[in-house]
Amino acid sequence: MRAMSEQEQRQFWHGVRLQGAGTLVSRILGMLRDVATASLLGLASGGVMDAFAIAFRGPDLIRRLLGEGAFTASFIPALAARWNESEEAGWQLVQSIVQRVSLQFGGLVLVSWLLCAGLLWTENHLSVGLIALFLPYLWFILLAAQLAATLQSLGHFTAPAWAPLMVNLLWLATAWWIAPAMTSNNATQAILLATAILIGGICQFCLQGWMVFRLGYRWQPLSPETAKALHREVRRIHWSTMPTLWGLSITHVNTFLDTAMAWLLAPSGATAALYFAERLFQFPVGLIGIALGSALLPLLSRHAARKDWKALRDDLTQALQLAFVVGMPASAGLACLAEPVTIALFQHGEFRLDDALRMAGVVRGYAFGVMIFALLPVLIRGRYALGDYRGPALWGITTVLLNIIVNGIVYSLEGGAAGMAIVTSIAAVCLCLGLLKRFTMGRVSLRWKSLGISFFKALLCSGGMAISLILFQTFAANVLYQPLQTLTSTTARLLTLALFLLVGIVSYSLLAIIFRQYEWLWLFGRLRKRDETNLP
Repeated sequence: MRAMSEQEQRQFWHGVRLQGAGTLVSRILGMLRDVATASLLGLASGGVMDAFAIAFRGPDLIRRLLGEGAFTASFIPALAARWNESEEAGWQLVQSIVQRVSLQFGGLVLVSWLLCAGLLWTENHLSVGLIALFLPYLWFILLAAQLAATLQSLGHFTAPAWAPLMVNLLWLATAWWIAPAMTSNNATQAILLATAILIGGICQFCLQGWMVFRLGYRWQPLSPETAKALHREVRRIHWSTMPTLWGLSITHVNTFLDTAMAWLLAPSGATAALYFAERLFQFPVGLIGIALGSALLPLLSRHAARKDWKALRDDLTQALQLAFVVGMPASAGLACLAEPVTIALFQHGEFRLDDALRMAGVVRGYAFGVMIFALLPVLIRGRYALGDYRGPALWGITTVLLNIIVNGIVYSLEGGAAGMAIVTSIAAVCLCLGLLKRFTMGRVSLRWKSLGISFFKALLCSGGMAISLILFQTFAANVLYQPLQTLTSTTARLLTLALFLLVGIVSYSLLAIIFRQYEWLWLFGRLRKRDETNLP
């Protein structure tokens, strides 16, 4: 008997596919926008890209923590309980939380603007000016995140999945066409990019606000008793956000710390290299880890509310198995193809060959942790569905401290940005092991045998794929080099990368069939519905 009812199963997979498709398109556009930004601003020319990266990473970190993570992870279970009471109770909680976020972060933006005004005349004036533009973007994007959580809790995944495309589309258009057409000054171009991002955030908020309005939300005055009860509920959600904040933020905090330490300590270009490398490895992570985590949390919360621990265990195990079959080949492939990927995608315009090779070392350092980064959103949301906020928070604090200390040691040993990336991957492994250990204690365990079999099969398939890629690299260098020389440089690089990707996908798929890796077949819809008890 399946863990999910037929309706829940359809809703879950519909959510995963919509979230995954929207995330895929958003990540592709995000990759294109980063390629365009790299071509426009370069890596180390004048320090403009470093200034843009450090200015954007701060607000972007808060967006990821409070928008994609902590607030929504705490908000969705509470909202699900309210919907079970009545529709009116649900909308009342939505109204209360949106009002509170508006006031709190509106005040934060105003105070931060005052601080920025006092720093505009320092040597870091470009970074400060860019931060001032990104602050209102943060306000709109956090409000949009609360609306997205509302839509997800109601089973509507389309707008939350596709609304972020607005930011990427405006950013891409500005980097590719508008900014180069308007000015050749890199600093001015960076300001134009920041303005486009702000406008995209406003559009994202408006779209999701319109969807919530269509579903029936109307502002309603609240009685003093209701307002007081909602205030207590919102305060409880905010307090529960504090440990949640740590749990879901660890990867983002660690990569932000990499960027901040590089900006303070490392030579020009290190901050930009870490920024672009982090964007690159987040591409596969977002496709499965974030998509699964976002669609899975409402379902797991319902299982926990009904105390259906078997269903929770089975669905969480299946999600982890899917994370294995995407994360591990992505990790192996990115490690093997770090140079071809960075050269093909980023060596354009102001981004030179030596910049691409410098970035490739950082990409390889992050690549070793891609599978772990994909597992973490699923594991953490699984713990939250069980009401365990303390475990992820404690393990998160430990890994952040580990990352800071070891990064300092690596820098003192001249490990550079690539060394910082490797340390962050190791810290993620420690966090993942700690969370898995939490599932050996308490009322809900995982299907360890099934997970072990899935992990071993993914390891075999990924190892075989890596060998295929290495052999094909030798073949391409010796046999395809001369034919590719007849093509333009950009065309040859992209064609070579496409061949590498094709070899990787085909080799992994063949090995998945040989080793009967059912999760890979699930992912592409090649397996009919099966009784989970018949699977390993």
